[in-house]
Amino acid sequence: MKQVFFIFLSFLATGTWSQKKEFNREFLVPSKTPIYVSYFGNIAVNPGAKIGFEYTLFLKEKTKEKRKKVKTIRKTLILSPSIAFYSHMNSHQGLLISADLLWRRYTKRLYFLDISAGIGNYTRFNSGTTYEVTSAGVTEIKNAKRNYISAAFSGSIGKRLTRVKSFPCDIFLRNTNHIYTNFNSAIGNDMSFEIGFRMNLNKGFNQNVVTR
Repeated sequence: MKQVFFIFLSFLATGTWSQKKEFNREFLVPSKTPIYVSYFGNIAVNPGAKIGFEYTLFLKEKTKEKRKKVKTIRKTLILSPSIAFYSHMNSHQGLLISADLLWRRYTKRLYFLDISAGIGNYTRFNSGTTYEVTSAGVTEIKNAKRNYISAAFSGSIGKRLTRVKSFPCDIFLRNTNHIYTNFNSAIGNDMSFEIGFRMNLNKGFNQNVVTR
């Protein structure tokens, strides 16, 4: 009898330790486009705000099985239009309307990393008086503004908040390099820093996600 009991315990222990640990956190692509809001800091210190939404074009899920664990990695392709505004005290204000294409990868615990490229229009509103040299001489312009075509390249990191069950939401940090054409007869560039929150409010455009 003792031998039978010992064999049973050995079998139970073997079965317990041989089970694979699964890393398959709940992951939903909302039916409506999520929106995000963020602090938008031009060169990090010139304060501003940014708002936009994300339309998921493509989702790829891949499950990997190893000896002791099973994990799922998810990759998404996203189109993200946005509008941002910031103020550089005693210098100018900036308005940026753009659209970005993002490639995002979620880890097994739903941390994520993404890279993106975008294009848009940058409007610069100068504070005070601007002096412009023309064929007629020097002209004074108050509260002058100029428009530039803007290209942007960025990367961000973040985390999906799995404890919020009512709707999917993420927190993120993003750093972006902006390039402006025809900026003072040359090409100008600067950087921005964002910290933000992305959420699904079940409002917006319907998403028809292609999955693989």
